[in-house]
Amino acid sequence: MISVVLVNWNGWKDTIACLQSLLNSDTVPARFIVVDNASSNDSIERIRQWANKKIEVEKTGDECEKYALQGKYCSRHIVDVNYNDIINNTAASSMEFSLHQMQLIIYLVCSPRNGGFGYGCNVGMSLAKQLGTDVIWLLNNDCVVKSESLKIIYNHVLKNKNTIFGTVLKYYYKPNRTQAIGGGHLSRLTGSVSTFDRPSFRSTLNFINGASMAVCKEIFEAIGGFDENIFMYFEENDFCIRAEKAGYKFDVIDTDVFHKHGGSLGCKSTVRSWEQVYINKHYVLKKNFGWGVWVFFFFFVLVIRSLLPVGQQTTRQGARRALAHFIFGKVI
Repeated sequence: MISVVLVNWNGWKDTIACLQSLLNSDTVPARFIVVDNASSNDSIERIRQWANKKIEVEKTGDECEKYALQGKYCSRHIVDVNYNDIINNTAASSMEFSLHQMQLIIYLVCSPRNGGFGYGCNVGMSLAKQLGTDVIWLLNNDCVVKSESLKIIYNHVLKNKNTIFGTVLKYYYKPNRTQAIGGGHLSRLTGSVSTFDRPSFRSTLNFINGASMAVCKEIFEAIGGFDENIFMYFEENDFCIRAEKAGYKFDVIDTDVFHKHGGSLGCKSTVRSWEQVYINKHYVLKKNFGWGVWVFFFFFVLVIRSLLPVGQQTTRQGARRALAHFIFGKVI
């Protein structure tokens, strides 16, 4: 059994398209888990309306929407799961029907708070574990997938249980362009991050992009979930560092996932998002490697980015806010 975990926050249109592309998948025992992170809009109601076939995937004319529009349109059966039952590890026992009665079920969890991406994934992974899953696929809700991807990932992970897998991420709006091949490399010396967009770099892969990450349940049980001190950005880096220390490997499954890139935030780039990138990167490096040479490189780059008159204004302002955080303990 494979469980696909989606985290939704105000992104019901993306979530519906993602779910529909998953429902169009080749036959494989699967469950789909949607964790709503306390959306401030009508996401839950909209997802229910889609499940009841009162609304369908919005047609925009984008090339990749075909993956959400084509196919057999399987039944959309939603099961509500109480958040407290997941926390108390009683979700499976509270179900009033056989868990194997249907192959394709959408489990909907309404979180009482927005704890961030890693938190939402942890809730979904905990439920997947309680439901008796073998493989967990963490997938951004602003992605759509090909019909064969689910089966390919399921079979591949089952045969390689000591490996965390990524997929080939391509830009949703420019599907001929590659965003990342699995993930990238985080330097333990300088803290620099390289995202791989060419196959030749796969040998140095040491983190998997959280937009599409597949693991067997044993890895989740061995190292735990994401660090919930990280609201968003670098949570997958921290997870992969811990996994590497525990002896697990990283690789890429050659199947395409089309990612809107930024849909979970409702924007492509903000000052706040860049501030969090810098702060969380510092947190992850210090947590896992202590004080080292990376500190010099980190603050040198941060200062340069905050002073340069050229470049994106959001990046510059984000760097300045992060510096204020480190110097004064707060943003000023």
